[in-house]
Amino acid sequence: TGRARGRARGRENNTQNTRRPGEPVPVSYGNQEVDRAVGYGRNAIGSSHNPQGLTDEFPSLSLGNTRNQAENSGINTHVSGNDIGFNTVGGVGQQIQLATNHFALTMRGDQDCLYQYSLEFSPDLEHKAKRMQAIRSIENTIGEVWLYDKGQMMFLPVQLPDEITCCQGSIRRRDTPEGVPVQVTITYRCDVLANSPSFGQVLNTIMARIQQTLGMKRIGDRYFYTEDPFVIPQHRIEILPGFRTSIQHHDNGYLLGLDVAHKYLRSETVVEFLHNLSQRMPNHDSYTDEATRQLCGEIVLTRYNNKTYKILEIDWDKNPLSTFTLRDGSEITFVDYYTRQYDRVLEVLDQPLLLAKPKGRTRPGQVTQVYLLPELCFMTGLSADMRSDFNLMRSISDYTRVAPKDRATELTRFMGDFVHIKNRKKEQYRHFFFVSIDQNLTHFSGRVLNPESIIQGRQTYRVNPTEGDWSREIRSSQMHTAMPLQNWAIVVTLRDSDAATDFLQTMLRVGPPMGVPVNQPHVLQNDQINSYLMALRGLIREENPSMVVVIVPTNRKDRYDAIKKLCCIEMPVPSQVIVKRTLGRRNMLMSVCTKICIQGTTKLGGEPWATPTPALVLMVVGIDVFHDKRSGGQSVGAMVGTMNSSFTKYESRVMFQQPGQELSDSLNYAMTAMLRAYHRHNGRLPVKVKVYRDGVGEGQIEAVIQHEIQQFLQAFRSINTGTLYNPELAVTIVQKRILPRFYAVRPGRGGRDYSNPPPGTLVDTVVTRPHCFDFFLVSQSVRQGTVTPSHYTVIYNTISGWQAKIFQLLSYKLTHLYFNWPGTIRVPAPCQYAHKLAYLVGESLHREPSIQLSDKLYFL
Repeated sequence: TGRARGRARGRENNTQNTRRPGEPVPVSYGNQEVDRAVGYGRNAIGSSHNPQGLTDEFPSLSLGNTRNQAENSGINTHVSGNDIGFNTVGGVGQQIQLATNHFALTMRGDQDCLYQYSLEFSPDLEHKAKRMQAIRSIENTIGEVWLYDKGQMMFLPVQLPDEITCCQGSIRRRDTPEGVPVQVTITYRCDVLANSPSFGQVLNTIMARIQQTLGMKRIGDRYFYTEDPFVIPQHRIEILPGFRTSIQHHDNGYLLGLDVAHKYLRSETVVEFLHNLSQRMPNHDSYTDEATRQLCGEIVLTRYNNKTYKILEIDWDKNPLSTFTLRDGSEITFVDYYTRQYDRVLEVLDQPLLLAKPKGRTRPGQVTQVYLLPELCFMTGLSADMRSDFNLMRSISDYTRVAPKDRATELTRFMGDFVHIKNRKKEQYRHFFFVSIDQNLTHFSGRVLNPESIIQGRQTYRVNPTEGDWSREIRSSQMHTAMPLQNWAIVVTLRDSDAATDFLQTMLRVGPPMGVPVNQPHVLQNDQINSYLMALRGLIREENPSMVVVIVPTNRKDRYDAIKKLCCIEMPVPSQVIVKRTLGRRNMLMSVCTKICIQGTTKLGGEPWATPTPALVLMVVGIDVFHDKRSGGQSVGAMVGTMNSSFTKYESRVMFQQPGQELSDSLNYAMTAMLRAYHRHNGRLPVKVKVYRDGVGEGQIEAVIQHEIQQFLQAFRSINTGTLYNPELAVTIVQKRILPRFYAVRPGRGGRDYSNPPPGTLVDTVVTRPHCFDFFLVSQSVRQGTVTPSHYTVIYNTISGWQAKIFQLLSYKLTHLYFNWPGTIRVPAPCQYAHKLAYLVGESLHREPSIQLSDKLYFL
């Protein structure tokens, strides 16, 4: 039958799998093949290749664009490497009762499959509304259309008898009351099973429709209540409340992930921004340069269609009276087009045009660049000046940092509204009734890893298990390995000399108890940027200081960049730039100088603290990428690797990439440099290499497997030791911008009470994926709002003997070793070091730092 033929041709395989290793599948890496195995993880779903599966157009049906969030469904990211074979549940730690912001979905009814079809219209219909008219006009022939994205793809509950079906439909037009005939060609593509991961995309689309019915408007890739903003009038800021939603296939089946979201909008238009900037900068060339620098890379909102765009450049040669060609070949001015299309009347005709691209995915053939009018574009996000405004940021955080209990209340209220609208509009959402959604948060058991011990010199103490912080202990203990501030220098302006005196006296007090001898520095008084640079050059040339501290009156980026370029490239020396305001509050000066003392000794090669570690011949590597959104320049990748068994000594390299490129092409060079440095420090090469890769979007994981891992393997082969060097390798993706949240559950008055889980909370069941080795880790503590976990996905592993708990314990241990903060952080320290280095180079240096600094954490 047609139904049987359809299933044989296109149905996705969806084998129910346990969390045991599967069979190796060869994966092509260029001209070589590397055995891929599910290894440590849950089995991959059936066949990883389905040539007649979901087509390229189908992702447009998913809810939003989850750039670097773990929200896409149906992605096969199983572990590559040798098949060791063990359960991915670690089993270590104390049990804790948790709830998550996920709601269980249960499939019901006899609708076990949808049928996917592609569409062609003749004549071609450009407007979505016209396509919808054409589809509705043929429903008497093909039956009910359950899902249509107004593009080239639709889903039916019943398979059509023929593989290709031609139908005669019509669309309405004012000058033709009887309608214009349109031929619709419908071509079968595949079956989509109701219990397959890909079906989650269908559910996500229906979920988006329901959010629209609830009165929410789509902005970017999320939905918000635009009619009820939180307004901060003195700063012309509106904060829109909304929700992030994602339906995804997890270990326990389908779950609806739901979390509160906020969108920052400014009532300032781009044309107002340009006007204010021109008033401050009367010189035209300086004004246009500064406008380009500040606006390029920014995201703007056009309220006439609630879409967001990224500004690529400012076209100063065009204005609203410039013309362009429509699809029918006619010419029209921009001002007339926006008046006709969106009923917007411009007030300013002397304004440039913005060349921009829509945020989110673009379909084949879709316009990828558009011209926008600054007067109709509203600024989004927060400017640098806004972020430095303490009172503003406190007002924003009071609204956006939602505590766990309040967050859970908001989520359950949304689910109540969802069920209400689903029941009230049964006819409209009848195709959603084969899914039952639990209205309660999903509860389950997690685990809390034991607190780590911190070593400072001869003293060892346990980390506070509820705070993950040892800032009080560090002040009264000597550093693990201190580097004295002996031959160091301070450069300061004459008017800030009093602040420098207070700073020096406090440093002389806080240093010795921490084991850091602090000598009297050289003090030079200067003023302008050129004076700073001249003084630094002379000082470094004549005194050869081990470190320089520069106290600046304000946080000017050009001055900071100039100082860092001199100290990191031209005349390499560890440097610390301090804004005078930081030293201005005397009651905070002891705390500030303690942090600066730790930073200073770290930049000189010291080790403020350590944790107990086994004597492993292991190198841990962190990788991150920084994108310069403003200048459109090259992206900067950074690699930072540990050089000792206690993970406290480091080597670093940077890599430059083409604009917007996420995945590094220079990893072979950087990894080879790491290995040679390790050999230089230890007299041998590492037996094991553990890589943490940060800054990877969900859709890029397969590219990391196929491209970046191959570069690591090539680097191993390039090391000439007389024999083949083939260390064991494990690669883990670390993701921070994720939807899942976890709440500690304890009985309370009138029901359950929700709070933030303690540092060390580990989740490796329920919300993890059934076909990959992943886990969630809450490693830090927050004083406001809800703590955000990090998501770890092991995508490659050949390290024998490492069970799941080793990956989990090592990841948690490394969150204690970031020397810029005496407490745990969200990601392993090598990742955070790589982030800091990439940011410094991409934001300030724009060139490769001197190799003389590569064995120091000079970028903190």
